[in-house]
Amino acid sequence: MEPEIAAIGNNVYVTWEDETPAGNADIFFAVSTNNGTSFGTSINVSNNTSTSVNSQITISGNNNVYVTWRDDILGNRDISVITSAQPFGTPVNISNNPGISQNPQIATS
Repeated sequence: MEPEIAAIGNNVYVTWEDETPAGNADIFFAVSTNNGTSFGTSINVSNNTSTSVNSQITISGNNNVYVTWRDDILGNRDISVITSAQPFGTPVNISNNPGISQNPQIATS
């Protein structure tokens, strides 16, 4: 659900929301290095027990990928972001407040 795509050169990057076997939605990521002909193994980038939705993706250079999404952690809505030079690091909660944060957007220059 709600796929997002970014491309540069031969590389195509895709994120989407998928329900895991545990029943919660997580954000997944896959990359193609051959113009989208085939994709490598998908990676669960949110990988938590909360609901993760509304992913956005952008790239800078050939390998710097940035993905953001909304996490519903402990009944609170926060915005998380993860960066990569392949492989991904640890997600960071960038809103980190007691209020509701939603509808993330991301861009690079």
